[in-house]
Amino acid sequence: MGEGTPLGEVELAALRGGLAPSTNTARDLAATAQTPCPRRRALAVVGARTEDAAARLPGPAAPSGQSPFAITVGTRFEEILRRDGAARLREALERAVPVELGELELIDLDARHPWRPGVPRPETAAARRSATDALVAACLRGEAEADRLVLHPRLALTVTDTARDVEPDALLCLRAGRGAQPELLLVEIKAFVDHGHRTDTHDLASTRLQLAVYALAVRQQLARLELEPQPMREAVVVLRAPGSMVGSASLEEVHRDVSRLERALARAPATLSEVLATLPEGAALDDSATLSALPVRYRPHYCLASCAMALQCRAGVEEAASPEYYGSPTREVFAAIGDLRRAHGLVTGSEASETEEERELVARLGVLRRRIDDARRRCS
Repeated sequence: MGEGTPLGEVELAALRGGLAPSTNTARDLAATAQTPCPRRRALAVVGARTEDAAARLPGPAAPSGQSPFAITVGTRFEEILRRDGAARLREALERAVPVELGELELIDLDARHPWRPGVPRPETAAARRSATDALVAACLRGEAEADRLVLHPRLALTVTDTARDVEPDALLCLRAGRGAQPELLLVEIKAFVDHGHRTDTHDLASTRLQLAVYALAVRQQLARLELEPQPMREAVVVLRAPGSMVGSASLEEVHRDVSRLERALARAPATLSEVLATLPEGAALDDSATLSALPVRYRPHYCLASCAMALQCRAGVEEAASPEYYGSPTREVFAAIGDLRRAHGLVTGSEASETEEERELVARLGVLRRRIDDARRRCS
């Protein structure tokens, strides 16, 4: 590190160890905000995604993220929507947006500020952020001459003392939205098929949570630019019409997801110092012992579906005979004991109860065991 490097950057670099910083997407941030796992939070804070080498340090990593096929279809779908001045995307938006769209000025930041080999990424990222700030400010201040459709705007989002960028697929800047006031509408393009009320609810929920991340970034942007806050209660989701590559857009409520994300982030460490306080002095996240020393909060349904470190955490709670292995119902029943080996000893009588909570649990489980034994005798 050179002279003048902020203290936070020095601490981050030391905490990463040999891990190169990586960019967190809105999908990563949304998942991280929900997870109860201190390991994943620590990795996200320093900018190391759970899908990268850090997740594989303690052992095998579970598959995570989208399949190559899904990524290919999604990229292809977005390319088609953006062809010919985003003609198909405009058509889809006109059917979904609750106000009449006038002549849309298309602003493609990929064309204005492309990611060029040889040009440092931070330099291009800063240019895209500045361009997005200027476009949003002009719209909300009434200085834009037309409604604008901005492709791949770049927004800065600060979480736990750490700034990172996110890029929605598009942003509609309307000079006269609902109530004849300037309005911003986020747009997210997804390649899964629109089946109306039968559309996969999990996919839609995941999309809304991503949009909630973007909405928080817009709120921070407006506060930084000292512009009038936007409610950001709704956003546009563009899916594929069945059997085609035609966009099918709808207006989705995201305000509940924004509130949910804010509550989750409020439970996360507020500062880098809080993260460092949970680790031994000099610890680095490129050391598997550091990750293994962090507490495990394993939730089977959530973790297996969303986190690359799920297999490692599951092995840890299994080795410790923790009720966490079996999910929330078992965890609640055995909360007073916390060790399934001891619980087995108490119920079978090989160990003696020592507390009132243990005696109550043995009494409850003893009744259940007698019923099971009776059922076995009747069936034998």
